[in-house]
Amino acid sequence: MATETESPNRRERRSTNQTDRRHWWEAANRWWTFAIKGVLGLAAILTFAVITNLFYEALFRRSVVIEPISVPKDLEAAGYTPDVAALHLLNAINKYAAHARTSGAGPKLALHKDEADFVLPNVGLSFKAVVAQIRRFVPIGGSQNISGDITRVDGKLRLRLLKNEVVIHESSEGADEKNLKALKTLFDDAALGVFAATQPYFEAVANSEKNPEVAFELAKRIIADRPSGEDVVWARNLLGLLLLRRGRLDEKADGAVAEFKRVIHYPSFWDHDPRLAIAHLNLGLAYKEQGEAKSAINEFRSAISIRPELGTAHLKLGDVLDQTGEAEEAGCEYLEAIARFHQDVVSDPFSAAAHQRLGDALKNKEKADKANCAFQDKSIILTDLGRYDDAVAEYQRAAERDPYDAHIRYDLASELLESPDQVDKAIDKLQEALDIRRARNDSFDEFQDQLLKTLSKAMRIKGGNDDEAIRLFDLAVGENEALIEDKPNDDAAAYKRQGVNHYLSRDFEKAVEAHSKAIDIDKTFLAVKIDRGYARFALANERAAGDRAADDFDLAAKDFDDGLHLPQSQADTMIWLYLAREHSRIILGDKYYQPKDHKEELLRNASALLRSNREDWPIKLFLDNQFPEGVLEPEDVLTNVKGTDNQCKAYFYIGEWHALGEERKDAIEWLKKAHAYCPFDFVERSAANAELERLGIASEGVAAVGVSPGISTPQRSSR
Repeated sequence: MATETESPNRRERRSTNQTDRRHWWEAANRWWTFAIKGVLGLAAILTFAVITNLFYEALFRRSVVIEPISVPKDLEAAGYTPDVAALHLLNAINKYAAHARTSGAGPKLALHKDEADFVLPNVGLSFKAVVAQIRRFVPIGGSQNISGDITRVDGKLRLRLLKNEVVIHESSEGADEKNLKALKTLFDDAALGVFAATQPYFEAVANSEKNPEVAFELAKRIIADRPSGEDVVWARNLLGLLLLRRGRLDEKADGAVAEFKRVIHYPSFWDHDPRLAIAHLNLGLAYKEQGEAKSAINEFRSAISIRPELGTAHLKLGDVLDQTGEAEEAGCEYLEAIARFHQDVVSDPFSAAAHQRLGDALKNKEKADKANCAFQDKSIILTDLGRYDDAVAEYQRAAERDPYDAHIRYDLASELLESPDQVDKAIDKLQEALDIRRARNDSFDEFQDQLLKTLSKAMRIKGGNDDEAIRLFDLAVGENEALIEDKPNDDAAAYKRQGVNHYLSRDFEKAVEAHSKAIDIDKTFLAVKIDRGYARFALANERAAGDRAADDFDLAAKDFDDGLHLPQSQADTMIWLYLAREHSRIILGDKYYQPKDHKEELLRNASALLRSNREDWPIKLFLDNQFPEGVLEPEDVLTNVKGTDNQCKAYFYIGEWHALGEERKDAIEWLKKAHAYCPFDFVERSAANAELERLGIASEGVAAVGVSPGISTPQRSSR
């Protein structure tokens, strides 16, 4: 067999290729080894970083760690495990913390159900064990561990909590394990115990509604104990909110305005710090109570410029604009509020608070729909809501998502009361809210006061249970009186409520005294002026003719004139001012006043309203000296003037029109209709009674009890 001899060149090329492959393989091996080492090194670095971060979080970061809570073995076997118990506590804490931020901002609360645990490499100890050993020898208090146990005593469940192995809370009363509401209360109370031991600011916020006195003292203590820091800033914000509720507004007397300004001008916040939006919103609310409409509008717009997504700021701005005659611009702000809250619902459809806030905004849906806005998605927004999406529907959805929120049930009931066929449902919801809300403390609860009076009102509308309605009203009055006795020179809002209570009981002289005390406490609390004007007007009618009555009418006119500065619906205040001046003129004679002067004043005051799209028929009634077109008989009033408020006002104003013309018979006829038709809580009803007495006719019965939106509009719950 012949053998082919390989050429030298070929052997050389072959040798070169083998060398190249060997070099490539060695390079690949070196690259692969480097890559593996790099990955392992990176993994080691990441592991080190993660472990270091965990150590930092566990040792230094200010956070609250909720560990599993031990439970009786039979409960654990039934599925109520230590993790489930810890989750209930965590949910209660989270709800309070969320409420703290939505109702007045504040610092974030870092919460963890439990710390991560694993065996540390090359150490053989668990991460928790190492952290515990470090904490034992080094006094580091960043993370605060909350542990605890649930035990059964006499058939009831009791909860004990410990912070870093020191007892911080023990339930004083046991809870029935089959009663879900009792279990919720158990964890709600425990959440307050956690706050008291870890973050006092949240304890103060959690107490701000049911125990405002406790919250007030806690906020002052936080400010006194800490020279600076974010907790101090938000304690001032909370203090401002509590002062606002007390009617203590005056900046010069360290009122609410001063506290909100301190937050806004705090050195560590820059001008457009997102955290400042809430402070601007709150300052706007305080200015509104002082009658500073322009300042309120500026603050609401500042809040919006910082956080355009803040729907509440759009809603409150819309209210002030609407109440000062800027109906078109107000409608656009209402549309913005609807859009923002609708987006919140879309983002979190299971949020009860989101549905509640959308319900608040949707009460202005008709005004938003009429407005000619540059809002590009207006039709889409209002169409997407659906034909059944209104305030009642949203409040119902909110109630379904949170069955233990009294505010939501109150809002739902208030809307249901607008429909005569829904009164029974409204009463049921109010009773549920009252059962949820009933406070177990000695502190005055403003919201419970509101609930009692509204439930009383609903029962009187339904009829047949007047004794219970009176009992509820008297209970609310008694609690307010106890507050005044405890704080005789401190709470202007308490005296304002006292004045309303006296007015509804037809003790007009005492009503004037109470409102005057409120003004003495804070002269900038302008909302009381209109209340006192109503009382003085009724008192003047009660005293009948004479110089003393004329003086009362003049004083009432002065209060109504001052009250015109308030950014609220002022058409009625303008008319009451006119009525007071005219009654005084009739008593004293034309040598002191001329009718044309009062009509010119009414025209000047009402000029902006008459140019707007607002209903202005009551003003035209007194300007034109003729009844509204088509309104001559009660049936025409019911047909042409829609809504309970306007129907009641129509009877009263037409009666007053006749009274000013000294047409006694016609005045009595219409005022009697006002007495019979107006709901017991409307200011016109008591005023009609007083006017009838001046005309020599004793009205039947006594003025009924209840919260009076004509005198003091109940505040909606804000979350």
